[in-house]
Amino acid sequence: MNKIITIGFTGKRRCYLNTTRDEAIARYIQSEALFQADFDAMLTSGYADVKEIEFVDEFGAYEVYEI
Repeated sequence: MNKIITIGFTGKRRCYLNTTRDEAIARYIQSEALFQADFDAMLTSGYADVKEIEFVDEFGAYEVYEI
């Protein structure tokens, strides 16, 4: 079983494969140069979200690209 965690908002999401939710959030905050409070505010306001999907070896995607 694999797990992908996506963080961000429509049109700009970062994806983390087979990591914990906490690790993914920490890496997202670092990569986006945010403070924890800013990230928390983004989640609370509904501007961004964290999604977790478990899958065996395939999943659906609207668009995938390399950063």
